[in-house]
Amino acid sequence: MILRRVARPLLAAVFVSGGIETLRNPKPHIQAAEPLVDKTVGQVRDKVPERIPTDTETLVKLDAAVKVGAGVMFGLGKFPGCPRSCSPPASCRPRSRRTVSGSTRTRGSAPRSRSTS
Repeated sequence: MILRRVARPLLAAVFVSGGIETLRNPKPHIQAAEPLVDKTVGQVRDKVPERIPTDTETLVKLDAAVKVGAGVMFGLGKFPGCPRSCSPPASCRPRSRRTVSGSTRTRGSAPRSRSTS
C-alpha cells in the first residue's frame, strides 16, 4: 500500500512534466512527429471531417494536454484502474468470481452452483 502511494505520483510526474514541457516548447516534438503524421494522417486526410485537427502542431499539443490530464488523474488516484478499464476487451467480458460457498458468479448475476459431474 505504501509503495503504491509513492510509486503512483512518481510515475504520474513523468507524464505531467513531459506534457507541460511539450506545451511550453512544442517545436522539437513537432519536428520529431512530422514524418509520422505525414505518413499516417496524410493517407486519410480527405476522409477525416474538417473539425478534427490534422496538422502536426495541434496533434502534438493535444497529445501533451492528454498526458498532463491523465498524469494528474493517475497521480491523485482518481482513475486507478486504468489498465483494466481502458481495455475494451477486458472491460466488456464478464468476470467470474468465486464466492465463499464455491459457486461461480458473474457480474450482476445470481449465484449458481458448480456442477459436480
